[in-house]
Amino acid sequence: VNPAGESPVWVRVSHARKSSYFTQTGVAVREKDWNADKRVVRASHTLSKAYNEKLADLVARAKMAALHATCARDVVAALKGEG
Repeated sequence: VNPAGESPVWVRVSHARKSSYFTQTGVAVREKDWNADKRVVRASHTLSKAYNEKLADLVARAKMAALHATCARDVVAALKGEG
């Protein structure tokens, strides 16, 4: 949790029952602004549209990378631009 009371939003990547996390999403929100069921930033947050678009793009990129990956770390590396 940062000094503003916001927690970072991470993307979890799973492949062959192993998980890895992409932590550099650039998205951080207060707990009240996160909809855990839908896994989106609530509309009440001023940057919800931009944050949700960014997260949706990351998930889409992760899915594309997963098509050619051999493990979850490969997908995270691709999201970081290393793969």
